[in-house]
Amino acid sequence: MKGSSEDGATAVEEVVALPKRKTSQRHSRRKKTTLDDLRREMRMDEHLIPLQDLMARFGTSQEHGLTEQQVLELRRRDGPNAITPPKQLPEFLKFLKNMVGGFALLLWAAAIMSVVAYGIQQATSDNGDVSNLFLGIVLIAVVLVTGAFTYYQEAKSERIMKSFLKLTPECTMVLRDGRRSQVEVDRLVVGDIVDVTFGDRLPADIRVIKCSGFKVGSIQNCITFLCICISVSPF
Repeated sequence: MKGSSEDGATAVEEVVALPKRKTSQRHSRRKKTTLDDLRREMRMDEHLIPLQDLMARFGTSQEHGLTEQQVLELRRRDGPNAITPPKQLPEFLKFLKNMVGGFALLLWAAAIMSVVAYGIQQATSDNGDVSNLFLGIVLIAVVLVTGAFTYYQEAKSERIMKSFLKLTPECTMVLRDGRRSQVEVDRLVVGDIVDVTFGDRLPADIRVIKCSGFKVGSIQNCITFLCICISVSPF
């Protein structure tokens, strides 16, 4: 989502960061959560209560923001302002998956059948043909080399994608201790006073407390990427 100014000029909007929502332990134990359960969990009133009550709840102020001590305590309590990454498979499981997944299973089956055929020939004949043994060895070598190469390529691509994410970290302007400074988005905490300017992505769940000609672009169609601008006013 991006903020924009109605007249095209750069506009600064003041917003306050809201807490991330967590499901209760009772609902997290369920394998299937219904829509009604989710609605009951989302009891949000930060956008309804008066601004003075909101500031008092989060221990912040519109003029000075949070103190550095408050920021350290909140970051220690809540962690980074980032989506928890999905669980990653261990490297040895990724390697085994390439060795026994998909077409590799057929090659393993052909290799085993070739070795079994060679064993049967050796047991029933004095002059057994070793071509089946050679075929089995070649098939096993093909599976190992192909699996190792595929694993190497996937690991290399994964490292490149991670390096891209670290090249240009997203930053935003935050008011703390009465001074405005740029911080990385994942270092925001609940109660931060954030300045959103033209073209910025909204860095967190926020409440708009002061703005001028502020619009938010929302993608309505994932195929055509049709973007609808919605006017926002302080509340």
